[in-house]
Amino acid sequence: MIGNKSAIVAIISLLISCGAFGFIVYDQFLAEPPTKDWFSYYPYSVFMLDGEAWSTIHWVSVNFTISPDESTYFSFTGIVRFDDSSGDTYVEICFMVDDVRWASPLCRVEGYTSGAGDIWRISVAMQNVNTSLAPGLHNVIVSFRGNHNLDSLREMALFVHTF
Repeated sequence: MIGNKSAIVAIISLLISCGAFGFIVYDQFLAEPPTKDWFSYYPYSVFMLDGEAWSTIHWVSVNFTISPDESTYFSFTGIVRFDDSSGDTYVEICFMVDDVRWASPLCRVEGYTSGAGDIWRISVAMQNVNTSLAPGLHNVIVSFRGNHNLDSLREMALFVHTF
């Protein structure tokens, strides 16, 4: 009688061990990790506002989640278009996270009159790694300004990765 109970306990222990081992194998090797990449793309033009006022591009916005002890990588690419008739001009671009405009990194691109009536297109890229954002849900958006309303941004991509 004692031998039967020991066999039953041994079988139950074996089943629990196999189940735990199977879960570990599934979790470590077969299950897909949670999403840690977010992306937004906007192919159209957004023109500068008059008066050098800061504006945001709501179409290039990403909501993302940070887990405890994670850092965040931000990347922005786009094309600045200067119209030659706008004269000596500039465009500034920065990240705005949770409605706070970051002073760094700041991408500043300057255009000059060539006199030939040309339109200048300049690729821009901006990156940042942040280790101090609190865990939870956040939002990043691109903020920009310039000093002439004929200048614009286009083909913008925003990428966020947590690690």
